[in-house]
Amino acid sequence: FATPLGGQHGGGIYSVGASPTVRDCVFADNRAAPNSNPGYGGAACFVGGSPVIEDCLFTGNIASQGGALAFFADAAAALTGNTFTGNACSDSSSQNLGAAIRIDGSAVVITGGAITGNGSAGAGGAAAVTGGSLTLDGVELAGNRALGGGGAVRSEEGTLVVRHSRIAGNSVGVGNGGALEVTGGQLDISNTRLVGNRSTNMGGAVSAFSVAGSLQNAVVDGNVAATGGGV
Repeated sequence: FATPLGGQHGGGIYSVGASPTVRDCVFADNRAAPNSNPGYGGAACFVGGSPVIEDCLFTGNIASQGGALAFFADAAAALTGNTFTGNACSDSSSQNLGAAIRIDGSAVVITGGAITGNGSAGAGGAAAVTGGSLTLDGVELAGNRALGGGGAVRSEEGTLVVRHSRIAGNSVGVGNGGALEVTGGQLDISNTRLVGNRSTNMGGAVSAFSVAGSLQNAVVDGNVAATGGGV
């Protein structure tokens, strides 16, 4: 992983080692790297630091990875009450991850708000995590889509915690995990509804390989897959 550079990444904001508070803003139709180069964070890219983002709307933003937001290099971010809709990766190539949010080696906590109707993406219709952590608390993830794994969230060798949330109507075209695809690392789900998600392969709601974790007080209903309609 090479540190993302300004001018190529972060269509609206590019932040390095800073801890800004972004509140009550609208980020619409921004784009990272509008030329043929890869771009991370269509609306904003954070490299390190501890950003706080509250009560913002992210819509129509596009990047190679992280259509709306991207977090790298041990960033520790807190997102509260935000709405993400209609964000996308530039296309559905397998390397393009996180139609709304991309997390690489960083820790992100999302409390409240909604991530709905985002895609396309190679994987992670709402968010994609690699070697970092994502906590979703009281979040709605609905109607997101990816061509490959994780119609809502794809996590690889990271930690994914989902609680008090609703994950519904997400889908993948050819991969696993209509809602969540997790490979390696940790997965903990509690007090959450996973309803009506769809995969053409394995795990209509959840696909998990080589994962430690738990599933508690959850409703898994009406999910569809060729193998393992629920989990």
